[in-house]
Amino acid sequence: MTCIADLMCLAFGIVVLVTVLTGGGFPMGGNKELRGAPAYITAGLLMAVLPVTILVGCGMAGFAIHQKKEMDDDESKFMLIEIAIILIFVMPALLVALLGAKPRKRRKKKKKRRREHEDYEDYDDRPRRRRDDLDDRAR
Repeated sequence: MTCIADLMCLAFGIVVLVTVLTGGGFPMGGNKELRGAPAYITAGLLMAVLPVTILVGCGMAGFAIHQKKEMDDDESKFMLIEIAIILIFVMPALLVALLGAKPRKRRKKKKKRRREHEDYEDYDDRPRRRRDDLDDRAR
């Protein structure tokens, strides 16, 4: 059951990382966004939950094999260990995300170039520049 939480942490970490890499910032509420090193730390902590859980499970199985015992079928012990791993990684990720969120950068709008012929209503009738005999020569 807690494996779903591990997978969700992994997916959310990937979403944060991809959003920061492509858009520059991960939105955190109305006027704050997570960008830069705090965003990478948060994404890394969230993505590390599943691999650490797998490593701990393999370590427990290896330890049981080393002692020549069978693994206990007690699900509650494994679930408590997995919940502890999730809390160990998610709480610092949440703390880094909340403390590292900065006010949203205002994006500058690109100004459209105003063309000379927009000043005139009848620009189709007027030539853009004055032509003379020198216009045909190579420059």
